[in-house]
Order: sequence, then structure tokens, then C-alpha cells
Amino acid sequence: MPIGTTNIKISDINTENTATTSNSLKTLSETAIEGVSTLNEAPYAMSEFMNYSHNWSSSFTFSSTTGGGKAGFTRYHLNPSDSTMTLSDGSDYTFSIISTVATHTGFRIRFTHKDGVALTSSSAFPTAWTSVTVESSAITNFTLNRTAFSEVTVGSTKHFQKDDGYTYMAASGSGTITINF
Repeated sequence: MPIGTTNIKISDINTENTATTSNSLKTLSETAIEGVSTLNEAPYAMSEFMNYSHNWSSSFTFSSTTGGGKAGFTRYHLNPSDSTMTLSDGSDYTFSIISTVATHTGFRIRFTHKDGVALTSSSAFPTAWTSVTVESSAITNFTLNRTAFSEVTVGSTKHFQKDDGYTYMAASGSGTITINF
């Protein structure tokens, strides 16, 4: 839950910043996910943590597309209104999420470097996140831990993929996606 705007305490920052446990404002600032341009740099201030949250969240809409060719299958998409995030290790990515098969189930996350370069088979996976939560009135809400995903290469591009029969993506609707660090 984000830190409030008044009476901010070191203990509040410690609770929200899961990257470390410290009573040092400097350490907590340096390990925070930067949302304020000066959060990780000196001078450090308690006020920089107003409304701070140690996760990334965006609203989204669901959509679907039908592929051409022999397969002609429908793929379901989760389209975040903001797909750019800074992970807890400071790396910047954009991402996309699609269903893994020609049904509503399964979940594939494709991270792309912020400069537009896709992760290739020789790239390291971004692992500075712990789980993804999807909430929508169009589906049954779910949280998936990063460790539940397989790291797969599709063509020459790496993805996190979770194939199952219950991670449902809808053809339409909206909601909130949260990447937890």
C-alpha cells in the first residue's frame, strides 16, 4: 500500500520498500524504485517518499485479434495504458502481455528494453520482480509468482510464459495490472 502524504516515518518506508530492511534514509532511498527524479540521489528527504509504492501499476483494457494464415486463431491481449516500468534493479523496460494459446487461458509476458530492443536468446531475463497481479470484473482476478513462469524463447525473442487452464484473459473489458517487486 502506498505511503501517505503526511507524518512519513522510516518504518513506513521500510514496510513499503521490500528491497531492503534499514533504518538509514540513504539506504532506503538508494534501493527505492525511482518514480521521483531525485529519489535515489542525495540529498535524501522523507518528503520524497510521499505516495511512494514499491510496485508498478497501470490500468488496462482487454482486446483480441485473429491471426491470418492456416491457423486463423484468436489471440487475447492485455493492453496497459502505461507499459513502461523501472524494475527494482533500476533497469527500464516496456512489456506486452498476450494469451499463450488460441484460447483465453495462459499468459505470456514479453519484456522489451526501453530503447525498443527485444530480449534475444542471449539476453538475461529481467528478474527484479516477484509477481504479477491482474484484477478485472471481466475475469477471475489472479496473482502469478515470477517463479511459476517458464522462461521461453519464441522465434528469437524471450518471454516469460505460464500455460495453464485457469489464467483467463477476456476479449474485452478493463482492469488493473500490478507488477510487484
